[in-house]
Amino acid sequence: MEEPDTMDDKIGVFICTGYGIADALDIDALSKVATEEFKVTICRTVDSCEGPGLEAILAEVESEGLNKICIADGIPLVNVVRREEQEEDN
Repeated sequence: MEEPDTMDDKIGVFICTGYGIADALDIDALSKVATEEFKVTICRTVDSCEGPGLEAILAEVESEGLNKICIADGIPLVNVVRREEQEEDN
């Protein structure tokens, strides 16, 4: 992850803890790196980056005025979006 280029960067990091990720990684250490080393605006953990979890992320992006985000998840986000689009079509 790059350090912010300007003071205008509002970066949010969202770390998924579901699917056994929290058991495999030190989530507190990852959060500490994001907030202390990279000085991100916000760093949140979420149970899932799908469905309601993704909706919560998007709502926080909007409410916090974030202009850059990093979603750390075990499932590529493009697969989540495609799956949700397919569900909407049904």
